[in-house]
Amino acid sequence: MTRRSTWYRIGSWLLPLCLAAVSPIGGCGCPPANSTADGSGGGPDGGSDQDGGGGQDTGTVGRDGGGGDNYSGVYTCDGGAIVDEICPPNSQVPPGCQAETVEGSSSLCDELDNDCDGNVDEGCPCTPGDVQRCFLGPPGRRNVGACADGQQLCVMQGEEGGAWGDCTGGISPRGEVCDELDNDCNGCTDEVEGCVNPQGTCPAPGDPRTPDGRPFANYQLRGGDFFTGNNAIGWHWSVVGTPCDRMFQALPGSTATSENGQLSYTLHNPNSREASIDFTLSGDYLVTLVVTLEGGQEFTCVWIVHVRA
Repeated sequence: MTRRSTWYRIGSWLLPLCLAAVSPIGGCGCPPANSTADGSGGGPDGGSDQDGGGGQDTGTVGRDGGGGDNYSGVYTCDGGAIVDEICPPNSQVPPGCQAETVEGSSSLCDELDNDCDGNVDEGCPCTPGDVQRCFLGPPGRRNVGACADGQQLCVMQGEEGGAWGDCTGGISPRGEVCDELDNDCNGCTDEVEGCVNPQGTCPAPGDPRTPDGRPFANYQLRGGDFFTGNNAIGWHWSVVGTPCDRMFQALPGSTATSENGQLSYTLHNPNSREASIDFTLSGDYLVTLVVTLEGGQEFTCVWIVHVRA
């Protein structure tokens, strides 16, 4: 759904004033092939990489402009080491990528990266200031497992009008890790070698541990809801705000941070097991929890908090 923002010029910057009606999110990039969804490696405890057997998730074909059931274009990192006995290829959600095209020239302006080239709705017309939801990943994996929509802003392209910018702030398929979550969004959960009784569990969209928030109400973050092991030596929370938050932070000389109250949210106690957020606008906010374990490994969860009036 396309939404409108009000535009203001600050020096040479043309920025939208994002009001409560604007709902942000967006897509995260793929980690290296030997990383998990949280960048911590593929071990069953969120620690060291797996070196055991197992095949690759379907859809790891390199970029050749092809298409087909297993074609995934630039999204070649959505699998990790898959144990076929747990997740046989015929039970996996197909990537759904089409042959290379320009969506705007093919009547495919649908908030998706249909040809899996890393661009959503390229060549599609839009009005500068409009905001729409988008999914940065294989179309077939949208709303599967951990995957969640992002948001893209229509930016000015001179006399040519507007063009959709990057899809940011959502959750794309990542390498599978042992955390009771379908990280690679292929329809299977924890299909990695040696995954038994994980110390931590990460939330999928709709998880009761991550309820919606409200503007001007304190939102509690409880690390113990996600990691129950007794070997944690450090906790760190971070938040990615709305597109407007990110644009204000990118302004030359900006001092806005997650903690100083200059954005649409304020994060309290980011280096504690228990933290909290105060929101001032509706929208979708990307929350990351990183737990440092004895031995230096990290357990990481990423999810989106929806803030609604």
